[in-house]
Amino acid sequence: MATHAGLIEATKWHLIVYGEIYIVLGNHDYKGNVEAQLSHVLQQRDKRWLCLRSYIDVDLALKQSRAKWKFVVGHHPIKSAGENGNTKELEKQLLPILEAS
Repeated sequence: MATHAGLIEATKWHLIVYGEIYIVLGNHDYKGNVEAQLSHVLQQRDKRWLCLRSYIDVDLALKQSRAKWKFVVGHHPIKSAGENGNTKELEKQLLPILEAS
C-alpha cells in the first residue's frame, strides 16, 4: 500500500483506473437473487456487448460477429493451476469453439 495526501492507495489497482471494470459473477455471488443473473446491464450500455449466461450460442455469436476484437469472459476458468484444476466441461465444449475463432 502507498499513501497519497494522507490516503491509503492500493497500488495493485493503479493500472486499471482508466476505464470501467465489470466483474463476472457466479451462482454463489448473488445472495439468493437468481434474477440478478439475467441482467443485461452491459448490453444496455453498449449494443456491442453480448452477455450470454451459457456457451450454447457462443459459436454462432463469434461466427456472426464482424468485430475486430472479441472478448469472451466467464466465471469459471477453462485452465487452472488452482486446487480445483481445469474445468473439464469447458475444455471439452468451449475451448474448441474459442480455438476455431
